[in-house]
Amino acid sequence: MNEFVNFQNRSIELPAGCKDLIDVLPPPREVRMPVEGFAHVERYLSRLFQSAAKRRSVVIWSLDYQEHVRVSNRDGLLTLMVLVDTQDAIREQAVLRLFREAGIPPLRDEDGRGDGIPLRVLFYPLSASVPESAALIRSLLQSVYGIAHDAGLLFHYHERDAA
Repeated sequence: MNEFVNFQNRSIELPAGCKDLIDVLPPPREVRMPVEGFAHVERYLSRLFQSAAKRRSVVIWSLDYQEHVRVSNRDGLLTLMVLVDTQDAIREQAVLRLFREAGIPPLRDEDGRGDGIPLRVLFYPLSASVPESAALIRSLLQSVYGIAHDAGLLFHYHERDAA
């Protein structure tokens, strides 16, 4: 049975509370911004606060899929996950320095080198202030990952209510 169509009562009326058809449709999960991607970071962080879902996240990718960060909001705590290739010591130190200078210690630091995996996964708390968090993410993507300020970005948004 299609939830959107009631075959017993068909009409062109929108459901109560909807002003436009876009209000009925779910938001796209993946959106490519070919230019000026950084202008959209705040909007996606805002969605993490506006949703009623228990778990929600957005992954922000470079258009070539080489660089990305993941921001999640689980039960009101905004967390940034950064993956670092430990074979690139300069980048690893740049990530650590950026957050140290911002006065933000990691919540978790999972270093795979002990298991022979050249990967470090860092989890940092973000401010509840969307503009502040967006500025930090833009700084990471631009100054550490070298993504140009006018470059495009890919946003992948996800929600889940399960515990």
